[in-house]
Amino acid sequence: MTKTVKINDIEYPVYCTVEEAEQYFATKLDDSQWKTLNEEDKAKVLVEATRKLNTLKYEGFPVSLDQPLAFPRYFKPNFLSKRTYTSEANAIEVNGKSLILIEMPKEMICACCEQAFFVAEYAGLSGKSVHIKNQKLGISSINIGGGNVSYNGNYLLLEVCPEATQFIDKYLIKSARVV
Repeated sequence: MTKTVKINDIEYPVYCTVEEAEQYFATKLDDSQWKTLNEEDKAKVLVEATRKLNTLKYEGFPVSLDQPLAFPRYFKPNFLSKRTYTSEANAIEVNGKSLILIEMPKEMICACCEQAFFVAEYAGLSGKSVHIKNQKLGISSINIGGGNVSYNGNYLLLEVCPEATQFIDKYLIKSARVV
């Protein structure tokens, strides 16, 4: 069953509900940005975080071609031998092939929370981040009244924040450039 949040009477699929995010952030040292959001904005950042996480390339394959999220997924049995898993993995047989079914890993919930925090903090929900707007416009530096601001990285424009990626790294397809 897919988790959802409701925004303007429309249900949106998410990896993490507002209630789960509240529990997650209750254990974090700095949850100040999360606490400033109202219920609707919390739902919005969770939907946006889910959409970002859904764009990543995951190992295995979805259980159904029409499922709204990347999980649940089937994995080959040897996938598990390389990694550490909890009880979320279930051995099943599909069309005579032995596969591992992972419904919704706890890591996806944590990753969704971290990505939602990232969206709330850096996407400027409060409208305070002129620096992100500048970077999106392709501005590399600004001189104003003798002051200078340079953007020499694209951390704020990352698709998925590093904290979220750390949680789900074991599920992601790894690629390397061959030279």
